[in-house]
Amino acid sequence: MEPRSRSLYGDKCKQWPVSVPSPTGTAKRLSLFDYLTAASAASHRTRNVTVILVVASVVMFVGMLNSLHHSWAGERLLAASNPDSEYVTANIGRPPIAALKERSSSEYLEARDRHLARYHEFYSALMKTYVETGFGVRAPFFGVFVDVNDLGAIGGLAFLIMLVMLAFSLRREIENLKVAFYRAFEEHSLTELYDILAMHQFFTVARRQSGDNRAIAALFPKVVCLMPLVVQIVVVAHDWVTNATGETLDVAHNSILLLWELIWTVVMIPVTAWIVVQVSRIDTIWDDWADIRFGFTATHVTRGSRWRAFLRGATAIRRLHISEAALSPRTA
Repeated sequence: MEPRSRSLYGDKCKQWPVSVPSPTGTAKRLSLFDYLTAASAASHRTRNVTVILVVASVVMFVGMLNSLHHSWAGERLLAASNPDSEYVTANIGRPPIAALKERSSSEYLEARDRHLARYHEFYSALMKTYVETGFGVRAPFFGVFVDVNDLGAIGGLAFLIMLVMLAFSLRREIENLKVAFYRAFEEHSLTELYDILAMHQFFTVARRQSGDNRAIAALFPKVVCLMPLVVQIVVVAHDWVTNATGETLDVAHNSILLLWELIWTVVMIPVTAWIVVQVSRIDTIWDDWADIRFGFTATHVTRGSRWRAFLRGATAIRRLHISEAALSPRTA
């Protein structure tokens, strides 16, 4: 029998029957910690890409909202067009009041000039805010200013690139989970790896017993993956409705941008659908191994609940095509 290595899980963790060449020429055994690290890194990559995708979706959606004719910046500018309106007086104060015979005095003229100066500064600040937020959006971290008319084309391309990155990350996470769980099961360390790996998850809520219902928790990651497509469709729909405004500036440029927006949107639909399917596959993998992990170590109150948990575990083993060799203890 080979000696057991010192690992994260103490004596319960055995060395894997896999060796890789080391720089000194000797064989190095892979431990359970290596598989745990690889599976955790894959989930971290998926989480990072997802967070970036959510930030980009929010920035693009806010940029579209600020470009609307009835945006808050536009409404403030419209309300401030009258210096005697309630909105203006609530922010800079009321204009000076004097009797008709005193309006030529120096005190009244100075007070009026100060009030007009405050009004011009206030209106200029509102106009500057309206121009900076209503005609474009500044990309985070990079500081690049994207015109609101280019938002659908450039943002759609950025969405498509990030969705492809997310698709690759999910694919690698699925493969890493399969390898890690199967190796842990083969070495009779599934309980330790499942529990520790579940602690590293962010979007995936792992089951804590066989048969747990987590439909709402499993729905949230899919909704997050749909956010870029929904935002892109909203932006394209807004550009389509306001197409006449763009044609007043440049007909050819506006038509080319609208065409590219439609192309990116059409391509994003199957990519997003594939991503949602992969997220569902990750949930299925976790559910299957949860049935195995808790199905044979269940401590339910009633005998019927223990029997149902055992059946779910046996069904998951058949579904995962686990061989009989993996079910028997390993000897060296």
